[in-house]
Amino acid sequence: MILKMLGGLRLVACVMVLALALLSLEGAPALAQSGEGATVTLPDPLSPEAVREMVARMSDDQVRSMLLDRLDAVASEQENEPPQALLFTEKIAGAWRAFYTPIVGAVVRLPTLLVKQVEAVSNFGAEFGTSGVLSLVGLTIAALLAGYAAEKLFMRISANFLPSLEPPKGDSLKSTLGFLLRKFWREIVGLVVFYAVVRSIGQILLTPEQVSVVGPFVRLLVFLPRVAAAMSRFVLAPDQPSLRLLSVSDDWARYFNRHIVGLVVLGGAAFFVMGFNVRFGVPLEETRVGFWFNLSIHLYIIYIIWHGREGMSDMMLGSDPEL
Repeated sequence: MILKMLGGLRLVACVMVLALALLSLEGAPALAQSGEGATVTLPDPLSPEAVREMVARMSDDQVRSMLLDRLDAVASEQENEPPQALLFTEKIAGAWRAFYTPIVGAVVRLPTLLVKQVEAVSNFGAEFGTSGVLSLVGLTIAALLAGYAAEKLFMRISANFLPSLEPPKGDSLKSTLGFLLRKFWREIVGLVVFYAVVRSIGQILLTPEQVSVVGPFVRLLVFLPRVAAAMSRFVLAPDQPSLRLLSVSDDWARYFNRHIVGLVVLGGAAFFVMGFNVRFGVPLEETRVGFWFNLSIHLYIIYIIWHGREGMSDMMLGSDPEL
C-alpha cells in the first residue's frame, strides 16, 4: 500500500516538473518580446528622482536602446549645425598668437642654446674620443683631396676629348649662351665626379657612425655651395664681363656671386647643425636653433638686397642708355 502511494506521488511530481518546464519555455520568449518591444514613456514631470525610478524599472536592452537613440540624435544635430564663423578680432588674435608664440619660445630657450650646443659637441667627443675625432678629420680631408684630384683629372681629360672651351668671337646671345652652357655642364659633371669619389672613399675609410657625421657635412657645406657657385658663375660671370648675362658691373657681379654662395653655406650650416644636434642627443625643441638660423637667413637676405640695391637696379634697367 505504501509502495503504491509512493509511486503515485512520484508520478505527480514528474508531471508537475514537466508542466513547469513547458511553462518556462513558453514564457521566456514572451517576456523577451515584451522587454524588447515595450515602449518607454518618460515620466511627467521629468525630475532626477523620476528618471532614476524609470531606469530602475527598465531592462538592460531598453536602457541601451534609449542611450543609442539619444547619442544618434546629438550626433545628427552637431552635423547639421553650420560652423561658426570667426570674428575679425578672433582672426587677428589667432594670427598674432601664431606670430609671437615661436618668437617667445625661442627667446625663452635662448639661455640654454649655448649650453645644449656644448652638450651636443661633448656627446660627439665622448662617442668618438680624441683619437676618433682626429682620425675623422684627417680621413675627411684625405677624401676631399682625392675627390678634388679626380675632378681636376676629369676636367683635363674632357678638355682633350671634347671641343675646347674658347670664348665666342661674336657678341650674339646665342653664342654666349652656348659657351656658358657647355662650361656649366662640364663644371656640374666635374662636381658630380668630385662628390662620387669623396662618397666612395669615405665609405671605404670611415665607419658608418663617422659617415653619419661626415656625409651631411660634405653634402651641405661643400658640395651644394660649389653647385651654387657654378650656377652663379653661369649667370653673373664675375671674371668674364663679356660673357655676363646680367647688366651689372664687375664689382656688383663679384658681390652677388660671393653672397649667393654665402647664403647657401648659411642654409647648409643650419641643416647640418640641426641634424648634428639630433644625432647627438639634443632635440630641436630644447634649443630652437632652427628659429635662429631661419632668422639669420632672412636678415642676410635683407642685407644682400639693401646693400646691393644699386646693382639690382642696374639688373632691372639693363644696358639701354635711354633708361
